[in-house]
Amino acid sequence: MATPRPDPADIEVSHYAPTADEKTHRTVYQQAQAATDKEHSMTLMEGIRTYPKAIAWACTIGLCIAME
Repeated sequence: MATPRPDPADIEVSHYAPTADEKTHRTVYQQAQAATDKEHSMTLMEGIRTYPKAIAWACTIGLCIAME
């Protein structure tokens, strides 16, 4: 059984160094947040130009379901 890590709130800031995993998680989260913000601010035409295969796939599947 691994020993639990101390709560970061209980550690003095000057002595706390985030682990590599914490830095990686923070970086991934920041990149995902930036990508989400970028997609939310896209116009319809930007979305169509950026994701043409996804739109074609959705239309194809939708038509197949409707024809069925």
